[in-house]
Amino acid sequence: KKKGMSKGAKIGLGIGIGCFSFILIIIALIALGNKYTSKLPVITLTSPENNITIQKMEIEVKGKVEPVNSEVTVNGEEVKVNKNDGSFSTKLEQLSVGETKIVVVATSGSRQSVVTRVITRKLSAAEEQQIKEYERMSAEQKAKTEQEKSSQNQPCDNGKIGCETCALYLNNSSTIHLATNKENYDRLTNLLLAHDNEGVNEMLLQGKLFTTETGVKVRIIDVKWGGATEVRLIEGYDKGKSGWINSEFLK
Repeated sequence: KKKGMSKGAKIGLGIGIGCFSFILIIIALIALGNKYTSKLPVITLTSPENNITIQKMEIEVKGKVEPVNSEVTVNGEEVKVNKNDGSFSTKLEQLSVGETKIVVVATSGSRQSVVTRVITRKLSAAEEQQIKEYERMSAEQKAKTEQEKSSQNQPCDNGKIGCETCALYLNNSSTIHLATNKENYDRLTNLLLAHDNEGVNEMLLQGKLFTTETGVKVRIIDVKWGGATEVRLIEGYDKGKSGWINSEFLK
């Protein structure tokens, strides 16, 4: 018959298991105690003062926290804490005009402390000057635009050399042909009357014609009998270029 564990050995084994379990319980209780008995953090905020008015677009937020191993955030952004003295510092930039709320949160274990500051930013003298300059330039641009619109609404005196209120228009087309000289203009006129599109394309390939966008403003520089008008483009891609066109296309 086999002999089992002696009574003394069983007692010793039971005591060993019991001690080990007790140690585990103690460790767990210590950890749990540290979690729920951590010290409430104390925040000492040295900058900024509450309810101050500034003109700069940035401000420094600095102070100290105890205990020094606390975690600190400023407006939700984590800030590095000096583990020797608990000091911390950060900058808030691009502040908007008006009120800004600064929220500093310190966390130690499961406990938190919160300190808030409210600051007000107003425009600096330089910013006020920039705004006035912008408003002045905007007013000048608006007046210029209105003047241009008024000029465009005036009838084009297509018989007057030097007129700059004219623009080239051709119904149902985004481009318009101009002849490079009076002779080519006469040739173009005949081709158009004959509905000879192939001839027009040939003149384009030969460089005797060029195209520009409908609506481009021009200056009248010469007028001939029968409506032949030489114009110079004063805007657009071909600005400065001159060509011949019939006055009926000047509006």
